[in-house]
Amino acid sequence: MSQPSESPSDVPPVRSLEHPPQPTDPPTAIIIVNVFTSLAAAALLLAFFMPWIALIVGWRGVDVMRTETYSFVVILPLLSAVLLVLSLLHRRVVWLRRVTGLVPFLILAYGLYHIGVDLFRGLMLGAWLSLIAGAVLLLLPNPVRQKSKADHV
Repeated sequence: MSQPSESPSDVPPVRSLEHPPQPTDPPTAIIIVNVFTSLAAAALLLAFFMPWIALIVGWRGVDVMRTETYSFVVILPLLSAVLLVLSLLHRRVVWLRRVTGLVPFLILAYGLYHIGVDLFRGLMLGAWLSLIAGAVLLLLPNPVRQKSKADHV
């Protein structure tokens, strides 16, 4: 008697040894959030050196920071730089992303309190870019990370 031959569907697929699956590869959603986080943090850094407010001449974020009343503005590039580095390293930056995104709005609120609504007439490209990048950081979703076997130990 002859033995039945194996059908092609019964044969297990051969895995490539050149590129074995990596369990540490982040899912696509996490990569997308990291890319947008990095872009927004870089935009905040760039915006800090662009004109923010038009008084007699355009004041950049650096110029605003040098005033005594607005010296706290230095926190924006510091948080942005830390966020950029950590997101490029694929670290979990959920809280840092939210705090950094909130800073441009806190600066705006502080300015509105001291100057009033006339501030909006003087805002320049750097200020608007800071607010847009801050909104992106605040509105980015938190992707759900899959728990690995190491997390259960």
